[in-house]
Amino acid sequence: MSMSMTLRDAVRESGLSERTLYQLIANGDLQSTVVGRRRLIITKSLEKVITRGVRVVDSVAKKEARRARAEGNRD
Repeated sequence: MSMSMTLRDAVRESGLSERTLYQLIANGDLQSTVVGRRRLIITKSLEKVITRGVRVVDSVAKKEARRARAEGNRD
């Protein structure tokens, strides 16, 4: 396997959605880099996310819920 892959390839290989991958990147759970205009996913990082399984996706949902609660408290 190569050191990195495109986001599209990561979606195909992992079965995760593009949105989920972007959320994992934003949360620091998935490493990526940008070369030119192309975002590349670090393969070893994707493998770690997959082996950790649902817990990683749950952390994304928890962070979204916390953010939503915080935004609701601003009103």
